[in-house]
Amino acid sequence: MRKFIMDKYNLIAFAIGLIPTILLYLFPPDAAVPFWAFSIVLFFLLIAIWMCAKLWLESKNDKAVPTISIIECSHNVCICKTHDFITYNSIVTFYKKDGNFEKLIGFGLVETINSGGKSAQIRIVPGDMRSKNQVSASEISDFVSYINDNKNNIIVRPTITSDIVPYIYKILNQEVSNE
Repeated sequence: MRKFIMDKYNLIAFAIGLIPTILLYLFPPDAAVPFWAFSIVLFFLLIAIWMCAKLWLESKNDKAVPTISIIECSHNVCICKTHDFITYNSIVTFYKKDGNFEKLIGFGLVETINSGGKSAQIRIVPGDMRSKNQVSASEISDFVSYINDNKNNIIVRPTITSDIVPYIYKILNQEVSNE
């Protein structure tokens, strides 16, 4: 509730709604409204319209496919900035930018999201290895160093495709049976 009250857009909307209320209270119903009062209300109405348009345009840009920023990777885990679309135990995909194309290079399982909500710990599974049964430790360490060396060309997305789901399920079941 505190976030809702302290949000700048909600405070501005409240202030803009409060101004006409005060003006209507000050002037009796049968009195003519002075031009200065009408000008103030019109000015704040235009500001409200401008802010609504700006908010709409900003929300329109947020509908693009989300990406997650990588902070660092080590010990088979990537620390990434959090995003609204990832939660505990969700699966993310790692892609390498290659010109205008993106190549799938691996997956990750979100293990933890820190209490401040600033970073997420993602356990990585390298490669598009649909034909392989096991992932070796050397492949994972090579993948971690590859991500660290190419952070600017790696895209982490909180989405997976339906054809990859059985493959991920197979890998996760193998890891559970190995523990």
